[in-house]
Amino acid sequence: MKPTFPHMGTTEAPMEAILKRLGQEVIPPPKTSKRTLALGSRYSPEFVCLPLKVMLGNFIEALEKGADTIVMVAARGPCRMGYYATLQNLILKSLNHKYELITLDRDMLNNLRKLKRLANGKNWFQIEEAFRFGFLKLLALEKMERLAHRIRPYEIRRGSTTKAYEEASRVIRRTFSFKNLRQAKREAASLLREVPQDRTRNPLRVGIVGEMYVILEPYVNLEIETKLGEMGCEVHRSVWLTEYMISRLPIFSRWGPRRKYRKAARPYLKQEAGGECIVSIGGTVLYARKGFDGVVHLAPFTCLPEIVASGILSKVKKDLGIPILTLVLDEHTAQAGLITRLEAFIDLIERRKTRSIRLFTDGLTE
Repeated sequence: MKPTFPHMGTTEAPMEAILKRLGQEVIPPPKTSKRTLALGSRYSPEFVCLPLKVMLGNFIEALEKGADTIVMVAARGPCRMGYYATLQNLILKSLNHKYELITLDRDMLNNLRKLKRLANGKNWFQIEEAFRFGFLKLLALEKMERLAHRIRPYEIRRGSTTKAYEEASRVIRRTFSFKNLRQAKREAASLLREVPQDRTRNPLRVGIVGEMYVILEPYVNLEIETKLGEMGCEVHRSVWLTEYMISRLPIFSRWGPRRKYRKAARPYLKQEAGGECIVSIGGTVLYARKGFDGVVHLAPFTCLPEIVASGILSKVKKDLGIPILTLVLDEHTAQAGLITRLEAFIDLIERRKTRSIRLFTDGLTE
């Protein structure tokens, strides 16, 4: 087998590590590009979700490189992600691509049977070890992302944090053993902490909520986290793949990481509505309670759960007084338009914060 998988932020490295430890010759798709999006858009229905188009482009490019097996995650519920694999399979077959499709969903027993076929004769202990290593590698990469978000608004030389993060990420990505991973994490963190910083600054705090794929994949969201950081914002986000994976395990489905979001969203939405809808609402409520300056809501065009979330967030905005910028992304979204909207939003929350501080200090002097 020569398996491949779609790009989605930092997921490529742990997926590659897992499959390599299972003895597979992995063929990851090329880095997502204009060609990727053009291919996916050309062969997809016009009004389908943007993530499906980008993933389809990933698969076409990987199959062109010689991949013969596609591994992807399926879902259930109102979110159309559950239908991605079926539709993409039909499209790829109509283009005469020959491959095997392996989908992983919430049926853990069925997933184990499928993974056994990928294991290349490995026993269950070796399979578990491969997945544990992949998960730890993903945790390490996410830790570096969080650290970069905290450092970027304080950087003295613009772009230095991003450069350090890319090098730190490479250090972790090229590690394929438990022992070396521990050393790689220390080395990667050191690279980021060496970035010259001006800690006298008081950056704006901005939360990011929305659909998982457009939050995690930098090419699709036009690297919005980096842009916000370099504009002087300390970015926090509500969606992390490790938390998503834990919440999908049966034992954690009720009490896992999503519980805090469900609890916070309860005054506005009492049950799951598919995708990350309840996380978008609950995350915004939590950001408002923590005194964040604003929230950016990311959604793919026509995404049903995020359309529901967007309607409810207008009431959250009114009730809790937190500015919210909703950005709907599709294949026509351009850098210039995004930057203009971000600059206007940052100017708004900056003036709002300055006015609040002035009112507070005037009150103290009366």
